[in-house]
Amino acid sequence: IYLREWLINVNVSRTQPVPGTDVRIHSGFYFGYVSLQDFVRAHVEAALELVGLGDRMQHYPKQLSGGQEQRVAIARAVVTDPTIIVADEPTGDLDKISAEEILTLLERLNKESRKTIVMVTHDPRAAVKAHKVMHLDKGELTS
Repeated sequence: IYLREWLINVNVSRTQPVPGTDVRIHSGFYFGYVSLQDFVRAHVEAALELVGLGDRMQHYPKQLSGGQEQRVAIARAVVTDPTIIVADEPTGDLDKISAEEILTLLERLNKESRKTIVMVTHDPRAAVKAHKVMHLDKGELTS
């Protein structure tokens, strides 16, 4: 299915980095390139700038904090300019300050870039940021 390439990117969770790759290559890995072409590089760098990691492009994933790793994951999700972003527990492993930064970033993507954010969370602080909240209770989705 090619739908994922232009409409939706569901990978907003931290994943294992490719050994020996810096943040730019890890973000650009979504495209399946070994080396980044100029076109891809421009998109990846723009996505990293958008999430506030423009100054960390040369860093390796081991050199990033949990919040920064999550920002790389969000950069991977937005690099293809999808209409919908599905965020599965985007604040799950983060401290309070990093979690708030990620939620603010997702809000910005929604308001400024007009992205639809579908977020799955157990975090009540994240849920209150939503325009609409649905609950899953014993397999039934309710509002």
